[in-house]
Amino acid sequence: KFLNFDNTCEKCSLPEVRKFCPYCWNLNFAFERNFSLFDYEGSIKNIFFKIKFNQDKKKTKVFHRLLEKINVESLIGTKIDLIVPVPSSPLVYLKRGFNLVDEIFEPISKKWGIEFFKVLSRKFFYKSQKKLSKLERSKEISKQFFIKKKVNLSDKVILVVDDVFTTGN
Repeated sequence: KFLNFDNTCEKCSLPEVRKFCPYCWNLNFAFERNFSLFDYEGSIKNIFFKIKFNQDKKKTKVFHRLLEKINVESLIGTKIDLIVPVPSSPLVYLKRGFNLVDEIFEPISKKWGIEFFKVLSRKFFYKSQKKLSKLERSKEISKQFFIKKKVNLSDKVILVVDDVFTTGN
């Protein structure tokens, strides 16, 4: 079941919130809007768990079937120039053997006709964010990413894709 964007925060997509969001009301993001497609619970959470922790890459096909039905540009309201995946940490990649975001969105980007552009990289392993506060998460994650290719991204509409919205950083 997709989230109903008429009933989510206009900034972070928290369900059941519209204007004054208890999660993000005092946060400044570097993006215009987050579009979470699903609430991270129930069957969606179980599928992610199986993919991430049981290395069950075949389960990504569930997301392929769901996402190929979406007109992403219509959903977001603008033409998208690039889809940029958020990379896994090097240690997570070595442990899992793949980047979940790549596995889900690279095939979908072809169906959507939008270039899949791996321009981000991660510097080093970081602490798991699960037990950190929002502020600790923000500080930790802000040190992680860099653009690995010298490329002009100005005047581009970029859809940055990740598996779970945690901090918005």
